[in-house]
Amino acid sequence: FISVALYYWAGTSSGRRVIDFIKIHTPVLGTMFIDMVVTRSMRIMATMINTGVSLLDSIEVIRSSCDNYYFQRLWAVTDEKIRDGYQLSESILISMGREGTQLAEKNRSKSAQLIDPGVIQMLMAGEKSGKLGEVCSKISDFYEKKLETSIKAVMALIEPLMITILGAIIGTIAIALLLPVFRISTVIAH
Repeated sequence: FISVALYYWAGTSSGRRVIDFIKIHTPVLGTMFIDMVVTRSMRIMATMINTGVSLLDSIEVIRSSCDNYYFQRLWAVTDEKIRDGYQLSESILISMGREGTQLAEKNRSKSAQLIDPGVIQMLMAGEKSGKLGEVCSKISDFYEKKLETSIKAVMALIEPLMITILGAIIGTIAIALLLPVFRISTVIAH
């Protein structure tokens, strides 16, 4: 019953928000999740900008491709700020709460670490040089490599745990199979 209630609660907007918050704030997996979303977002932006699609259209596609509430909100506010005349990098800064606007103050704790300041500086350099598509592609490549390294590190940590668990399972099965044999031998001996 509780699992059914949790399943339906997770489908509500507040449940989704809580789950998405947990996803991005879990110590190791949260960083990997954020890296994955940033990689996907920058890859989409690079592809679309390099093929001549407008920045606003590419942000709309990125927003619709994000399944995390906080990233969707980040890209929605970024879209609004670009329409207000800000550059992409400035819009992301405002969206993440660095500028002190009411909306930013409201969302400061929720999206403070979604996009690394180094990424924003690279986007700013790309905007100034007119090579935003190339910069987004390089950001995506960097985050993809970082994500691969993180996955390998987590897998290296999980391997000993998996071996221990498998050993315990096999040991339990072996004991369960051998205990009746030992009991029979003690019964026969008496």
